[in-house]
Amino acid sequence: MAFPFGPYLAIAGWFALLWGDKVIDWYFTTWVGQPL
Repeated sequence: MAFPFGPYLAIAGWFALLWGDKVIDWYFTTWVGQPL
């Protein structure tokens, strides 16, 4: 049974547009130790 990549990519893209900047800021603050 094939995985439905179409809907998954659409949701992932929508999520990235909304939260991408916040996730990147969190990533750098947590793992690099300084805000971007």
